[in-house]
Amino acid sequence: MNFSAQDSAAVDGLHAKLSGLGITTDGDPKNISGPGGGYGFGFTDRDGLNYAISSDVAVHSDTEMVGDRPFKLSHVVLNSDKVEDQTDFYRDVLGFRVSDRTERMNFIRCSPDHHSIAFAHNEGPSLNHAAFEVPDFDALMTGAGRMKQKGFPVQWGVGRHGPGNNVFGYFFEPNGMVIEYTAEVEQVDEDAYITGTPEDWAKRVQGPDRWGFADPPTPLLRQCMGGDPQAPQVDIF
Repeated sequence: MNFSAQDSAAVDGLHAKLSGLGITTDGDPKNISGPGGGYGFGFTDRDGLNYAISSDVAVHSDTEMVGDRPFKLSHVVLNSDKVEDQTDFYRDVLGFRVSDRTERMNFIRCSPDHHSIAFAHNEGPSLNHAAFEVPDFDALMTGAGRMKQKGFPVQWGVGRHGPGNNVFGYFFEPNGMVIEYTAEVEQVDEDAYITGTPEDWAKRVQGPDRWGFADPPTPLLRQCMGGDPQAPQVDIF
């Protein structure tokens, strides 16, 4: 996963901070020769996962909002048996802010979006799911319809989450990884937002769907979100 920094000075500053704290990096920041270019470096987090921080990456000219096409990677949820340790690392070392804690996971942000990363309680590090943001609720439904016609029906949803207040629909991709289409992600007012606790959310929302429309995730979906992906049988795609 690659984090974007504001500029090369921010990249250098983060590298100096990580190095000073004894965090493993792949060397000094440098110009990147791969697709998109830019300037950056890589590092390893507390779970042994590899990341990169870069700036000045090329921006695509095709940025038009399309009715059923994702326009950005909204967030990634990572499984961990060190949820609080990971949360502290991203907050104290990388400058993320904690939005909410629930019984299931911790949500952290690096922008006005409610969460850019969440850490889910699990037996070890793995990918829970990646979420792609679409322009609005209608785009989510249209995109979900296209996915269904291509052989990838909704596996969980459509619903609206508690923390983040985002509309969701979950799918399997060809390798069995779990992806989410999401829309209407809550925008955080830094001066007014109060971080929720597991006790708060247990009172506010019963379960992960505010509407109560979505059935619980299937055992197979839970298995794949737990880090054991199973490729779906796809006949149309």
